[in-house]
Amino acid sequence: MWMPIFDAVGRRRRSALRQLAGFVGACMLALWACGGALASSQASTAQERVPDARVLRAWIGGTNLGAIAPDAENADVAIADRVLDGFEAGTSGLATHDGRFVTWGFKFGEGNQQSVAVYDSDGRMMLAVIVSNVVRLDDGVTPAIRSMKVYRERIRRAGARPHVLVFAPNRAKLEAAFPLFARWLQADLLGFNADCTRTREVCALAARVRIPVRAFIAWGGDALPRRTTVPSIPAAPIPLADFVQ
Repeated sequence: MWMPIFDAVGRRRRSALRQLAGFVGACMLALWACGGALASSQASTAQERVPDARVLRAWIGGTNLGAIAPDAENADVAIADRVLDGFEAGTSGLATHDGRFVTWGFKFGEGNQQSVAVYDSDGRMMLAVIVSNVVRLDDGVTPAIRSMKVYRERIRRAGARPHVLVFAPNRAKLEAAFPLFARWLQADLLGFNADCTRTREVCALAARVRIPVRAFIAWGGDALPRRTTVPSIPAAPIPLADFVQ
């Protein structure tokens, strides 16, 4: 006599559980789809901001790196080609609250050969940057570096020569965009995805590291980019955690 009642109660419970499971599953699927769409959107946006080869060559010209920096790696490679090489893989990007955008990547198979581009709110390129041989404070493999002395020793042991070449169409754009690039460089030293609440010392050290930078004004056409002084401007106050790769 009691069995049918118990069976009915059990059926109702099982039905409710199935409905709950279906609801949770639908929510999870929606979240997954939205997350995937967001990630895809961010990736495609960064990819769309990779410098256009024709625009870049028209702006910087066909000058080889060796003509302006004889000691640079790949001295026999055209400046524009080296910039484009640095976007072959790992393309990522960040939009700022004022509409500017920084995108970066690295050469396929050579993560120490990077490139960066900074755009204004109208999508016009303000900076094209060649970044070579940066030794990171936190590479995700060895213990993070917390002192300048240890960092210099790491560079010496690696036999690396970190250096940066920055190109801008004029002085005004160089000064306007350089703080954003400077902040990117700090994030690069931290290996991106930084959590400065856990690694305060390392993040503080990143702000003190000075990687050799040379800046140039690129006139376009066949004109040789002219060297200029590197802006002495603080890095943009963007949270380092915002630079994600």
